[in-house]
Amino acid sequence: MLDLRILHLAIMGLGTIFYLVTSCVGFFDKGDKKINLHVELGTTTGILFIIGIFHLIMAQAVYPFFTHFYFAFSFFVILLISLILGIIYKNSKIKNKILIRRLHKSITLIGLVVLIVTIILGVRVV
Repeated sequence: MLDLRILHLAIMGLGTIFYLVTSCVGFFDKGDKKINLHVELGTTTGILFIIGIFHLIMAQAVYPFFTHFYFAFSFFVILLISLILGIIYKNSKIKNKILIRRLHKSITLIGLVVLIVTIILGVRVV
């Protein structure tokens, strides 16, 4: 059986790679040419992170006394907010959606910083 830490590292590492790729596609997409790819990658990212979280819950390996836990929780909330803003942007019928897009990008950048801190704190735990 795989060590719990290695499996967690693999799932979350893959989620992180997808988050970075999704962010790059979104940031460099001019005029929504690749929005469907961005949405698919973002959905996969969310699913990977959810699998990683449920994996820890099912294995009863959630340690809320580590700072890593609080940053990971914060990142997950930021991820959900970014997802909701992305859905609002894609499905909005208003013509000027620039404010929603800027907010979505800003939240994603904040999420990236929180993710980096979470990774650093997680490496310190291992």
